[in-house]
Amino acid sequence: MNAAADPARYHHPPVETLILSFVALSYIWLALLIAVPALYAWWRGRRIRAMPDDQLLPERLVEERKHSAYVLTAVFVVLMIAGGWHLLWAVPLTVALLVAADFPARRQIYGETWSLGAYLWFMTRWFVAFNGFWIALALAPTLIHLSGSLAWSATMLAAAVLLAWNARFHGVFLRLFHARRLVDPTLVSAFAAVIQRSSVPAPGVWVADARGGFVPAAFALPGKPGGVLFLQSLLDRLPLHETVAVFAHEVAHLEQYVPRILRILNVIVHLLIALAVLLPHLVSRFMPDATTLALSVWPIFLLVLLAFRTRLGRPLETDSDRRAAHLCGDPDAMASALMRLHAMARMPRRLDVETERWASHPSLARRVQALRALAGDAGQTAVAHEPRAFPILEPRGVLAFDPDGIRVAPGDPATIVADGGTLTRYGDVHELRVEL
Repeated sequence: MNAAADPARYHHPPVETLILSFVALSYIWLALLIAVPALYAWWRGRRIRAMPDDQLLPERLVEERKHSAYVLTAVFVVLMIAGGWHLLWAVPLTVALLVAADFPARRQIYGETWSLGAYLWFMTRWFVAFNGFWIALALAPTLIHLSGSLAWSATMLAAAVLLAWNARFHGVFLRLFHARRLVDPTLVSAFAAVIQRSSVPAPGVWVADARGGFVPAAFALPGKPGGVLFLQSLLDRLPLHETVAVFAHEVAHLEQYVPRILRILNVIVHLLIALAVLLPHLVSRFMPDATTLALSVWPIFLLVLLAFRTRLGRPLETDSDRRAAHLCGDPDAMASALMRLHAMARMPRRLDVETERWASHPSLARRVQALRALAGDAGQTAVAHEPRAFPILEPRGVLAFDPDGIRVAPGDPATIVADGGTLTRYGDVHELRVEL
């Protein structure tokens, strides 16, 4: 007897079972997708943890972060196109897993002492402070569309939240960092001299602490009134004259945001908010068949817009360096502060062309070169050796200086030292300028 002759031996699975199976496969697919960036970062991070004393560690870190950014961007694009309402939990979980995967290597590289929980909490606040508004702006059309019959109520709520966040951005930013007013009398007095030379009203100066973490950074908060936020890690590691130079750099950023620029930026943000909250209504009325496509393209459009904003703002960093040299009266202090910060943060002096093109800051070498030219000492040599000394890059991780300057190919470092030359490790060379 075959199956066709015996209906009892063959039957279709219930519809409920098919639906549950489809839902389970969807969640499995999403779980695997959001785990990809974290797994990739953890796998690549093993190489970094295995070579903590590598002299090329800064360059390797840049490459690893660039590759991780490519993977994360690809995953985000897929989520934006096919994630639907799952974006609400998939995007935060993807970022959280990636940050957690980076934790072991970070602790080893920077000597941090905080726990994984403290690290995740700080990075969550950091992420929301810098990106929360833009993420809310990117998700607003999708959330409004999914609200169904409550779409107009959701529109009003989203518009109110985004407008309030934009208007109180500085307050939200400082609260997320648990910032407090700077009260150190020495710093307050030193900063006052910079403010007197500047063209902006005295900004509020704030301090935030990453307890157990290494986050040496400072930020300018343009607006009325302006502000400057220091991370305690920076204040603990820079001498006074370099701290003043960093403060002058941030004040220079405040000077760049003149009232006319602030008004233009505010108008642009308000237009983006209006477009975000009205987009689902406009698309559903005039292009109902393209609703899904439009809601998927909107976050990508914002991402590209922010990338170009970062690229266009990069020249302002060099301008701020130059202005800071005038405000603090010490170009060398600005240059030494930048070099110290890059060395502490394990950042390379130079970036490759493609990386620098989309980076928020120029490479350290370019910034220091501009400051040296401003100080009028571009012709001085940075390494105290005889003018004829010939630098030889050795594959064993050393830099040899031949006093005779006659070798045209790498020689034996021991022989060079025996002949009166000098030998130093790559990691101990912070600046080397060759005069041709």
